[in-house]
Amino acid sequence: MATYQYSLFFVNHSINHGSACIYQVLNAPPQNASVVAWLVEYAFPTSAVSLEWNPTYAFVWSQTGELLPGAMIGASQVWSASVPEQVTLTSGEGTFTFENQKAGNTPGTLDILQDGTIPLNEAAVGIGMAGAATCVVQAEPNITTSFPPLAQYWVTFGNYTSGQILNLPISNAVQVTFPANVYSMTATISSQNSITVQQTDAVNTAYAKAKKSDRTARWGAA
Repeated sequence: MATYQYSLFFVNHSINHGSACIYQVLNAPPQNASVVAWLVEYAFPTSAVSLEWNPTYAFVWSQTGELLPGAMIGASQVWSASVPEQVTLTSGEGTFTFENQKAGNTPGTLDILQDGTIPLNEAAVGIGMAGAATCVVQAEPNITTSFPPLAQYWVTFGNYTSGQILNLPISNAVQVTFPANVYSMTATISSQNSITVQQTDAVNTAYAKAKKSDRTARWGAA
């Protein structure tokens, strides 16, 4: 099955400096899951940035210590994954590693088996997309965590760093939904700091029309 590249253009029509941040909220997250700032790009006022990805899944782990809002997930290991699959996280000699990746037993999930060598409050384990973590849990010994990877995309703007554990809900976040056979959307933050999301084709059409009567028209303006 073909994998299409998705893109989200982010247009900053506010007066604020900051970062566009896309994160994913799983439709059925495991207990005590943490959401990660997935794709982040700095956007100056009056600028537009592009965040692009292929929707390819991965297993990830990171040696984080205790998972708290603001903690950073720097993926120490990323293994490509397909649904359903499972992998084992083990540790030894002061480090962690994945092993024994194979077909999973639970339809529609990515399963991570954490064996008896895993210490408490030292690592996070979870899933990602396009090589970066999206959702993690605190790793624990002798437990299996199942991640149904279907998720909603959300976009926000502020002081964010890729890999940061987010404290949800975020007041100015807006869901980004890609209609069937549409792979490019545009999010615009206005001078009033509200975010709107439209299909990029519609933004292009509106800009071309506005430009005919207003030479100062700006691309992405609501």
